[in-house]
Amino acid sequence: MRLGSNKLKHVDVRIISATNRDLRSMVNKGSFREDLYYRLNIVDMYVPPVRERTEDIPLLVEQFLERHRIKHGKPYHISPQLLRLLMDYHWPGNVREIENAVERAVVLCRDNNLSIEDFPREIRELHRESREAASPGAAMPHDAACNAASLPDQLDEIERTLIEQALEGCQGHVAAAARRLGVSRQSLLYKINKYNMKV
Repeated sequence: MRLGSNKLKHVDVRIISATNRDLRSMVNKGSFREDLYYRLNIVDMYVPPVRERTEDIPLLVEQFLERHRIKHGKPYHISPQLLRLLMDYHWPGNVREIENAVERAVVLCRDNNLSIEDFPREIRELHRESREAASPGAAMPHDAACNAASLPDQLDEIERTLIEQALEGCQGHVAAAARRLGVSRQSLLYKINKYNMKV
């Protein structure tokens, strides 16, 4: 009903909304309206952040590069080594940060080959730290460095262990374990599925 009118007008709409907040906990705290939550929460989809799906990073970089190839008519190229470095970065700004980083690199590159120097400072620092860790003067002995698991693998193992401990401490109750870990229930379910864990 329009403001000031006394006639109903039928409309056919579909509302799609997105948030990075845990609305369920906000409803429990009284900081989000419960009636609005249930009006919106018909089909719930959890999209994990880029740092939890690193295999998508090369695809996203290539997609954004292709836009600039078409826009500028130039065959921009990125090396596999640089792509691996981008996969090691944690991307707190998610997909938008990747898009901005690629645009920055395209603007600053001197030829059609993107280099680490064309990317933001945080990524350049990650590259510098990786080189220092791989240098002969690094603290870790060479044999240990060669045999050590990669950082993502070690972090995954730590995360899996913490999830197992939280679930065990909460008798398998996912919502309680999520609260203990400080993550949303959807995020915890995604990680349980990621590590093929049984609840």
